[in-house]
Order: sequence, then structure tokens, then C-alpha cells
Amino acid sequence: MSIKDTFIYEWLHFTKSKLKVITLLLFSIAAVYGLQNGYQLFKEHVVEINDISKKQNEAYQTIFTWLDENKSGPDERPYVDISKPLWAFYYIPSWTWKQPSPMMVFNIGQAEQFGYYKKVTDWSTAFDSDLSEELANPERLAMNSLDFCFVILYLSPLLLIILLYNIKGYEKDNGILKLIYVQSSDTIKWLAARTSFYFILVSIVLIILMLVYASICGVIKTNLVEFIYFIASGILYLLAWVLALLVIITLNNSSMAKAISMISLWLIFCLVLPAFVQQSASLKYPTIYMTDFLDAKRTELYELYDLYELPQDSLKIQLLKPELKLQSTIVAKDSIIDQTTLSNTMPYLANLITKPAAKEILIRSEKKNQFIRNSYWYNPITFYLNHLNSICNTDYYAYQNFREHIQNLIDIRTSLRAMDTWNKEVIDKERIQYYMETFGQGKY
Repeated sequence: MSIKDTFIYEWLHFTKSKLKVITLLLFSIAAVYGLQNGYQLFKEHVVEINDISKKQNEAYQTIFTWLDENKSGPDERPYVDISKPLWAFYYIPSWTWKQPSPMMVFNIGQAEQFGYYKKVTDWSTAFDSDLSEELANPERLAMNSLDFCFVILYLSPLLLIILLYNIKGYEKDNGILKLIYVQSSDTIKWLAARTSFYFILVSIVLIILMLVYASICGVIKTNLVEFIYFIASGILYLLAWVLALLVIITLNNSSMAKAISMISLWLIFCLVLPAFVQQSASLKYPTIYMTDFLDAKRTELYELYDLYELPQDSLKIQLLKPELKLQSTIVAKDSIIDQTTLSNTMPYLANLITKPAAKEILIRSEKKNQFIRNSYWYNPITFYLNHLNSICNTDYYAYQNFREHIQNLIDIRTSLRAMDTWNKEVIDKERIQYYMETFGQGKY
């Protein structure tokens, strides 16, 4: 029997099976639902970011208007003096956001678990409550809203099992298996051709749906390489399952035995192993990071407030330490450091003392992630999940890079406020423009 004849035979067999046709239809509906979820989330991110960008530009324009009209601030607040660093930094907006990749349509990843925009103030940290605590990739599956990646990784193997489980068993149950063996000189080739038919069928369905949504969200124009890479990774994943199921089909004649073996394989690799690895990681690295950070922040900040009670000599010793880089400023040469100068310096000092605690969190988090990566050789589903997340820029490290970008903005804001205060800078339009160019760009 030629490959063409085998494909025709399998097509007729498929169309006559209501179970297989309905299952493929339900699978397609689930895939469309997952793609639509990703597309809706992508649109929500874009709309929200455009709104934030518009508000930030309007805020800057308001400040420029005050300066052009020689106003010190809003009319209803005559006590505001925008030429002073305290009020300049109070009114200067510093929003930043992670620009969503259109590839999010195909894989939401951890986009629902992390904040994707942040208003950076002088008292912000990279671990504020509006930026969710990190989650390892398998953890989010427990609360996952259905996305296209979930359909590929978890539902497509189930679809293949339903489509393939009675290959050879159907013929045996109906007493025509020996006749087919007589007609086919190579049994393995015959079985491979039949399983290949369903591999091609499922691949075509997925690719068509992906192409439709790729055209809708503009992926082909903006992320063609990533899109091709995602398709190739998905097809290779399906191929791996088809080959594994082909081995089971070859070794078993009974449809029931094949079904049990296939379902067991799915349970082990899709549920048992990922759950075992995640539970082991949680036991070894408990997720109490934010508690540690808040405790460190609270303790350190309480110590900062003691600076207000220090005599001038002791205060200058504390504030003119080399690591603070304030020795060469104008205020450093004065005999007295007034309360206004100290108040404007506090965010800078607070940022410096909380950064070590944040660094410790990242170190412990990376150890947990490395523990999970070490399981890839026997836990391939988690590997593929993280791999697809990485392609779509929705993995843990994409949001960790965004967190580092936020920390960099905090460093810039707090240091500029302190340095400009200590250098007695008068905030004019040119200086506002410099602030905007330095930490007001927003997009990351």
C-alpha cells in the first residue's frame, strides 16, 4: 500500500469517526479561544500603555506651560515652587512600561503574573506591590487562563492520543489486520504513514490558526523570525509526541492497551514530573522573598530617620561618606546641612540601603530557577514551556530585565534629586527637558 493510498484510507477512516471529527473541532475551538485570550491581553496592554504615555506627555506639557508663563506651579497651590528639586521631582512623572511583543498572542506566559508598567517615584523600589512577586513558570499553570501555548503543550498530545489510539487495534478488532499485513510489505512504514497523516492534519490546523492571528496582530511584519521559530518549535514538539505514540502503537495490538499506555505517558510527562519538580523547588526555596525584603526595608528606613536627630558634625560624617559621592557638591562646603537638603537626600539614601536586600532576593530566585532548569533532562514539558515563553518575550527573565530597568530609573531619579539639591540647582525649562530625556522615556 503506497503512502498516497494510506493517506486516502486514513482520511476516510477519520471522516467516518464522529469522535475524532468532534475532538478535532473542539481542539480547534480551544486553540481559537487561547489565541483570542492572548490577542485581547495584547490589545489591553497596548491601550493601557498608550494612555499612560499620553498622560505623561500632558504632565510634561503642563510643567513647560508653568515655566513659559513664569508660574511656580498650579494656581490652586501657591506654596509650590517648581524651581526647587523637591517640587520639580514631585510633579515630574516618570512612568515606564514593558512594551508588549505581538508574540504574546501565541503565548501569554507570565504576562498575567507581572506588572508591565510602573510609575517610578523617589520612594519606589523594584519590589513594590504593583509589581507582583516572581513565580516560576510551572507555578502559573495552576492558575492559568487558557492560552495557545497551553493548547499546544497539554491539549495537542491528548488530541493525538484520541486520533491514534485505535490505529492497528481497529483493524485487529474487525479481523482485517492480517489482510493489511499481506498488502503492505513494510508494517512499520504503514504505521508511520498513518500516524504521519494525523501529525500533518493537526500541524495544518495549528499553522492556519496561527497565520490568521499573525496577520491580525502584525506579527509577520514585526516579529517574523520569532514567529517562524515558534512554529518550528511547536511542530517539533508535536513530532516528538507522534514518535513516542508510534512506538506504543508498534508494540501493542490492543486498542485498550495502547490507550492506557498513551494516557499514562501523558500523565507522567505533563502532570506528574512538572508537579514533582515544582513541589521540590518550593520546598527547597520557599517563596517568602517579599517578606524578607519588607523586613529589611522597614528596619533600614527606621535607622535613616535617626539622621534628623544627629548634631551637624555627626550628620556631615554620615552624609559625606565616599560611597554617597556628595563630597564635591556645594552644600558639602557649607557649615550646616538644613532640613530641606536632608529631606531631599532621604530617597537617595533609602534606595542605597534597600538595594542589597533586593539583590539577595534575586540571588535566591535565580537559585530556584536554576534548580528547575536542572530538571529539563527528565522534565521536557517545563523546558518547552519556558522555551516558548522566551520566544514570545513573556518568560520570567523578560520581566526580570524590566525590573532591573525600573531599578535603574530609581537610581537615576534619586541620585539626580540629591545631587541637584546639594548643588543648589535652579530647575528651569532646560533642566526639566534634561529630566525628561534622562528618565522620562517610558518605553522599555
